[in-house]
Amino acid sequence: IRSRVHRPDKLESIPRSVGLGEDAGITSAVILNHIEDWHHFHLQLGAGSDPLVPLISTIDYGPLGVCQLPRTWLKVVLEANGRLHPDYPACGGGLDARVLEVLGLDRGAVVDYLSRSPSYLDFESWVLQQCGNDLDRAAIDEWNGYVNGREHGADKRSHIQATIGRELGDTTSAVVLNHIEDWHLAFNEGLRR
Repeated sequence: IRSRVHRPDKLESIPRSVGLGEDAGITSAVILNHIEDWHHFHLQLGAGSDPLVPLISTIDYGPLGVCQLPRTWLKVVLEANGRLHPDYPACGGGLDARVLEVLGLDRGAVVDYLSRSPSYLDFESWVLQQCGNDLDRAAIDEWNGYVNGREHGADKRSHIQATIGRELGDTTSAVVLNHIEDWHLAFNEGLRR
C-alpha cells in the first residue's frame, strides 16, 4: 500500500485540486490521498462547532515523510478553532512535543503559526523553511521507526479498555490501541448523533 502509485488521472487531478501544482513530483497514492483528505477537511473546519477527535493517526505522514506531524497540525488547528475534543491535548507534550524536537522546531513558534489555521501543505512548507530546507533524514527515519513500533504498557491499555468498554486481549501496539480509542470516541460522540 505504501508503495502504490496513483493512476495518471489521479496524479493530475489531486495535485491540481489541492494547489500543489503539476511539478510536485508526488506519485504516492498514500500521500496524495492524505493531502486530499486533509485539504477537504481543512476547508470544512468552520462548518460546525462540535468538538472533533483528531482522526489522523500517529503513523500518517505527508510529503516530508514525518510521522505524527500531520496529527500535531490537526490537533493545534482544531484547538485554535475551538473544535478539539477535550480528551486530546494540543501540543502539550508526548508525541507532539517529541516530533517538534526531532525536527528542531520551537513549540511556541509552531503553535503560533498553526493558530492561524494554515493548510497542511502550507504547514509543511513552513516547517521546511524553519529547518533551512534541510531535514535530518536519519533522525526522521529513527523517529518514524519509534512511532511505528511503540507499545503501550498495562496502565495505558487498561485506560483504553475502560474508555471503549471492552477487553482487547494481548494487543500492545500503541498505533492499534490509539486507533481503536480514537475511532470509538469519534463514533460515539460525533458520528452517531
